[in-house]
Parts: sequence; C-alpha cells; structure tokens
Amino acid sequence: AVGDFDPVEIDALDQYGLGAAGLADRWAGASATEVSERLAASARMPEGELGTVAIRSLHSDVRDTFEAASNRFGDAERTPLPFDLALDGIPGLRGARLSGPIRDVTDSGPSRVEFSRFARRGEVAFWIQHLVVCALAAEGIQITPRSVLVSRVGTGPSKDRVAIFSDVPNARSELAMFFEWAWSIDVAPLPFFPRTSRLFAEQRAAAVASGKEDSSWTNALQEFYGGDSSRDARPEFEEELEYARIWEGHQPLESMPDDLSSFRFDAIAERFFATLYASREVAER
Repeated sequence: AVGDFDPVEIDALDQYGLGAAGLADRWAGASATEVSERLAASARMPEGELGTVAIRSLHSDVRDTFEAASNRFGDAERTPLPFDLALDGIPGLRGARLSGPIRDVTDSGPSRVEFSRFARRGEVAFWIQHLVVCALAAEGIQITPRSVLVSRVGTGPSKDRVAIFSDVPNARSELAMFFEWAWSIDVAPLPFFPRTSRLFAEQRAAAVASGKEDSSWTNALQEFYGGDSSRDARPEFEEELEYARIWEGHQPLESMPDDLSSFRFDAIAERFFATLYASREVAER
C-alpha cells in the first residue's frame, strides 16, 4: 500500500530536478543503466506504474538530450573562462562591470547542454552570456564569439533542440541597454516576462512579415493571465509569487506612462528578442 507521505505523482519541478541530475550524471560518465537506477531510487519518484511511466519518460529525455549533445560537441574539452568586462554609456549610471566565469568554453566557443526545454528561460540566460562572449572577443580576449546550447525539445510540434548563436558586433550596446532596463526598476517594475514576452515578440514579428491579422496582444494576455481559450500551460503570472507582490494594483502588460514609453511591455519584448533571433540558428541535433 502507498503510505500517507509517499509521492503519488511527480510535479514539473521534481521532474526537472531529477532529469537535470540524470543528464549531469550521464555527462560525467555514468551509464544509461546507472542513471535509470538512480531515478528509480529517488524518494521523489512515485511507486508502482506511475513511477515506471515517469522513469521511462525521464530516461527518454535524458538519453535523447545526451546523445544530441554528444553528437554536437564530441570530446571537446570544456573549461571555465574568468572575465571582467567594463561597460559605459549607460543612462543614469557612471558605468558598470560584469565579472565571473563563463562556463563550458571550448575552442569553438561556449558549448552547453541543459535539461530545460528549448527556447525557454535557460536560453534567455545563455543569450545574455553570449553577448558577454562577443564583447570579450571584440576586446581581443581569446574566445570564439559563437555559442551553442543543446536542450530538451519543446512541447510543441517542432523537434528543434539546438540553438547556435553567431557573433553580435554591437554586443556591448546590447548589454548596456539591459543595464539601463534593470536600473529603471527604481522608477517602475520592468515588464519583462520570459515566456509571454517571447510569445508576443514572435507573433508580432510573424504578423508584420506576413501582413496577416495580429493576435499577439490577445495571445500574450492569455499566456500571462490564462483564459478560456488559453493553452494547457500554467499562466506565467502564477509561476512566480513575486509577480503578484511587485505588480499589485497594476496590469504589467498595459502600456506604461509616456515618459516611460521605452520600457513598455511590447517595446521591451520586441527589442530584446529581435537581436536574439537575428543571431540565432536552430537545429534538431
């Protein structure tokens, strides 16, 4: 019998944690059998058939992601690169510095594998790191301004899982813009939401290119708040407890006052993802 405190299902956070650990083990040299055994031994794994199904699904995701990364990266040595980058030309700031290590650097540039799904938050963070890489390369640092991220496939029909970012000549100005946005939170919260902002930017660009009806605002509102015709995914507004506290009494997707027009939800979404997509190529493996 299942005990009162035994898990009866595995939620998305536990699924990600177990899958990420399994992928890390595989990348560190563990066999596929060893990874499956460790998944089965986890206290977070349900008993019986539910656990068997969960293990099978996780094992499949870990296997496919590991094989794609192995085929893409081979045995290339990956090492961290410490850096220190000074930025200027930031409105309201005398200057800023970015420092720390860039992980997984190879002769061909940073190459990383993650258990996060394709084109999600992990890609946003990786893109910002890529801009740092490009800025360092422009200063003469020995690093190739090309970054490759291998992830799980998304939940839609596309089988893409590899994002390849090429050199961005204006990387410093892009980073300075991000600092300007971040500094603006002393005046008003920044209406940038990784999932909703990406959806809006993609659909707005597609509508402009095709001349078809633009439903980007309607779909963005449904993605963020949910609705009768929204997708099964949890509304993004409910994913972070901080959203309710920060935006209490306000509608974050509404246009901001004219004096803050540069920091409207739509302006930030389109501007952030325009350069990302211009630099990115995608592949299934």
